[in-house]
Parts: sequence; C-alpha cells; structure tokens
Amino acid sequence: DVEDGVRSPQYCRDEEVNSINLESREVSVRRRIAIRILSLFGTFALLIAFWLTDLVSVALWWTNLEGHQLQQQLARSLPQPHAFLSDSPSSLALPTSAPPPRGTALGELTISAISLKATVIEGAQLDQLSYGPGHVVGTALPGRSGNAVIAGHRTTWGKPFAHLDQLRPNDKIEF
Repeated sequence: DVEDGVRSPQYCRDEEVNSINLESREVSVRRRIAIRILSLFGTFALLIAFWLTDLVSVALWWTNLEGHQLQQQLARSLPQPHAFLSDSPSSLALPTSAPPPRGTALGELTISAISLKATVIEGAQLDQLSYGPGHVVGTALPGRSGNAVIAGHRTTWGKPFAHLDQLRPNDKIEF
C-alpha cells in the first residue's frame, strides 16, 4: 500500500475509519457507563421515595391503631369520676389534696357535633398524648372554675381532634 513513501488513498481512508471507529467505541462505552450510573441513581432515588412514603403511611396507620387500642384500655379502666371533677359547689374551691397523678384517667370528653367520645388523662406530654386527649397540667381541672385546657393529636395516635375545625359556636362539649 505504500509506494515511494506515499500511502494509497484507500489505506488512508481505512486508517481514518479505524480511528473513527475507535473514537466511536470510546464514546459508546462512556455513554453506556453514564447511562448505567444515571439508571442506578434513578432506581436508588425511587427506592428511597417509596420507602419514605411507606414509612409515613405505616407511621400514621400504626399510631392511629395503637391510639384506638389505648383509648379502649383507658375507657375500661376509667374509675368513677375523679374527686377533683365533682360538680358540687364545694368542688369549685381550691383542692385540699394533691392533683391527680399524670397518666390518670380523668373522665370522658364528648363532642357530639364531631362524633368525638374520648377518655381524657392527666398530662399533655407526648407519651401521655399517645393515649388520647390530655389535660394540660397547671390549668383548671374540668368542672372547676377557670379554663381547662385539653390537648390532643389531629393526625396521629387515634387523631381525636381531627375534626375540631368543624366545630361551630354553641356546639356542646361535655366532660
């Protein structure tokens, strides 16, 4: 193919084609590696998204299930109304003994307008609110003079207050 130090045109074309083929193969290999990396990254991102969605839905489902079970246990163990919650005029005076211990079932909260019937416990810390609505320590006990504050969850742990936004003025709240 080489005559007098000059390569034939066919040889030059073959060399260019081989050079182009090598470059094309290198680009093709790089492209396949890039596609594979992006594919793995996309798969990993989708797995994380599915895992987080599952985690949130299971957390909501599980806490609501557990919250309902804890409320049923409280309702069964609810004693006679606590002495601090008496309707008698003498109960409006300051208590003569210590307030109920945290976690004690105080009574039943009923709001017919939103179909709520829940046992209220003393205390409004996160661990206590897992049982249902809790009376905020330091505020007046229900049935006493002053403002009684009851706290509870709207989306988890049985979501006792999920429909509070539907309450209207003059809706009856009973304890």
